[in-house]
Amino acid sequence: MKGGVVGADTMGRRYVGARAADPRVRIVGVVDSAEAVAGDPAAGVAARPCTTLAELSDLGIDAVFVALPNVFHAQAVLEALDRGLHVVAEAPMAVSLADATLDLVRHGGCPGV
Repeated sequence: MKGGVVGADTMGRRYVGARAADPRVRIVGVVDSAEAVAGDPAAGVAARPCTTLAELSDLGIDAVFVALPNVFHAQAVLEALDRGLHVVAEAPMAVSLADATLDLVRHGGCPGV
């Protein structure tokens, strides 16, 4: 499976390392709003540093691993689902009832939601 990691801080770096150790997964991109920040973990697995989820999606990934601070989970998850990607995200999926409701309303019929 081709995957990407959104978030290149502490948790993102852990995700990159853990997924790269799984022979079923090939990390092809790492996203951070600062390309230089994404560059370090990306280089460690021969992946491309990206600054947006759109750029990551254009790499032809199957799934995205969301490793952002909690307040950004809903936004990243919804964008990834809108792009037809499989999503793995840490809990919580959303930090407010409004965000959680939006998740269900927009993607309640999607497998895995």
